[in-house]
Amino acid sequence: MSESNLPLIKAERLTTTESKWKLLLKLDNDPNRTIHIQDIRIALNDVTTFQPYIKVLINGTPYLREFAPVEVTTRLNFGGKLAFKGKTDKPPIEIYVKSDGTNTLNATCLITGIITPY
Repeated sequence: MSESNLPLIKAERLTTTESKWKLLLKLDNDPNRTIHIQDIRIALNDVTTFQPYIKVLINGTPYLREFAPVEVTTRLNFGGKLAFKGKTDKPPIEIYVKSDGTNTLNATCLITGIITPY
């Protein structure tokens, strides 16, 4: 019997006022499958009155170290042709956010793609 492709849909939401990094979403992988990312979306509430931050790690390496969005409603989209084959020492994708210690940050993350056998 052959294995088929599986859909990948992972979503998380976090509300925080803390100025320490909080894990918004962590994507784990399967040792017998390849994850193909189609889209990663991070959305934040109105950030014109305070300064929140986003940090993205891919295989444990920071690719977005401390991004401070400035738009009223911020959306950060990326992904495209990212693929993660088998099990790795670090999670393929980790997304962190933090507020300014006073104001409430509402953050949502959605990852979509497919998971294939290899």
